[in-house]
Amino acid sequence: GTLDVGSLVEHTQTWALHIVFFFIIFYPGVGVLGTSERYYIVTQNKFLLMIQIHNDFIPFRGYKAMTLLCFIFVRNGFELSDEDIRHELIHWEQQSEMLILPFFLWYLVEFIINLFKYNDWNKAYRNISFEREAYDFEKEKDYLAFRKRFAWFNYLRK
Repeated sequence: GTLDVGSLVEHTQTWALHIVFFFIIFYPGVGVLGTSERYYIVTQNKFLLMIQIHNDFIPFRGYKAMTLLCFIFVRNGFELSDEDIRHELIHWEQQSEMLILPFFLWYLVEFIINLFKYNDWNKAYRNISFEREAYDFEKEKDYLAFRKRFAWFNYLRK
């Protein structure tokens, strides 16, 4: 049969929700990775659970936060603003539509290409298509309600 990308993404999101519920039930709030805080985000079409984990390990020094599935890892000493949370939610959408692992592979390849192109770590990071989309729309409160799938792809041509 034909591949229905929408169903595949839904299946991946369902799989990710199983992991989330495992953590909700079994994750005590304080663990090896740090302290956690749960909050819920409701958009026009979606209900999202995000778990913020403050720690000393993820992300690397010099970065405030990193999203993996529904987990936002926040470097100790930082607090996330609404814009930061929207930025990370955009990354969660990007990860979901790319079925998680391909997102990180693409992210890494694009970063390496940019590093050769710009010869500057920060410019390489800021010019990754995923980051460009997230930074461009982190101030837009309703962006996820009208965001088109694979919107980051438009940044590859710019």
